[in-house]
Amino acid sequence: MNDNANVADSPLLSGPLDDPLQSWPNSDLLIDAEDRAFFARHYPAFAPIFDWPELRALFEVYNSVAAKARQHSRRAGVIAVLCGFLGLSIAATVPLSDEATEANHLLQLRAQAIIGGIAAAFAILSVVIGYTQILRGKGKSQWLTNRFWCERIRQFHFQLIINHLPEVVAAAQNKEALADWLTLRARELDKFRQEYLRGAEDMIHHLDADEAEDCPWVADEWDRIGAVPPASAEFDLLLKLLEKQRFGIQQRYAERRLEKGWYSPETRTQWVSELSDALTAVLLIATMLVGIGSIMAVTRGASPTFRLVAGLVAGISSSSVVAMRALKEGLLFTTDAERYRWYLAAVRTLNHRFEHADLEQKVLLLREIERLAYQEMRRFLLAGRQARFVM
Repeated sequence: MNDNANVADSPLLSGPLDDPLQSWPNSDLLIDAEDRAFFARHYPAFAPIFDWPELRALFEVYNSVAAKARQHSRRAGVIAVLCGFLGLSIAATVPLSDEATEANHLLQLRAQAIIGGIAAAFAILSVVIGYTQILRGKGKSQWLTNRFWCERIRQFHFQLIINHLPEVVAAAQNKEALADWLTLRARELDKFRQEYLRGAEDMIHHLDADEAEDCPWVADEWDRIGAVPPASAEFDLLLKLLEKQRFGIQQRYAERRLEKGWYSPETRTQWVSELSDALTAVLLIATMLVGIGSIMAVTRGASPTFRLVAGLVAGISSSSVVAMRALKEGLLFTTDAERYRWYLAAVRTLNHRFEHADLEQKVLLLREIERLAYQEMRRFLLAGRQARFVM
């Protein structure tokens, strides 16, 4: 949120193998103590308004569960794909094993049984993990549900401010109005917890049905724009803070997501695509070599070993391509990269318009960023639910 907080997490200090979001502080909600201290020093009149301890605590509960569930779900998906890859690759060694043990029929049968059994075991393990942990498991559902709660809590925080601008400005001007504001937000948080969070399944269902993406507001009455406060120093500062907290941090988050490096979905998409192309080329070359080896074995009586080795290379290459594509789809590399590029461009456009708008237009653009954040959340959740680690 600020210009000097979290310097250690700056992308300028991140290497290509570092996760630029590993210690993301969620500065828009002032989760980090350093952010809260900075805000209180520089914007003391608005610190009690933007610093909301009860909401912070609620967010951190769901955020922690979401992070653990995401890690569990994705790890299970990667293991399922890896087991499938190993099963296919090991099965591809059977022809070469038959050739190597041709002189001993009993040894050949034993080798077939062992290799086939190992391949089958990996295939069964892949299916079991995929079905119990991915398709029917609770890990992904827990991740996405808690991520939904986190983002709605974040949106609730800013939507409450945006839809009560006169009260917020007054709260920054005198203590009596601040006490009224704290009472109002406590009442709204209680209503949010009791009426919204408890009905998460219904809310997610409404999210699915909202194909026009025109229901971003947590409370139905917030769909109608409220009164705009008259011009004042406090209102000007409030708009600047909302620009930093909403536009600035959302933009910085998307930028970090798109940074080149191991954790960037854009970089991973590129790597997987290039490696898949290379392995596809290897597969085609190996397939041609199989054909050449077969012709040579018939016409010149050449040993079939060359053909069988080429066939093994072709089989492993084919398994690798299938596995990488399954990981690419399951881990949403392409989908995430496209969504973040779209979101970053949209936030930058709104922010540019905000900088040159009058007071009433700025309020409308603050409402527009809420709609945009809702759209990004909805698309993320739908993509996450459709992701499959299927080979």
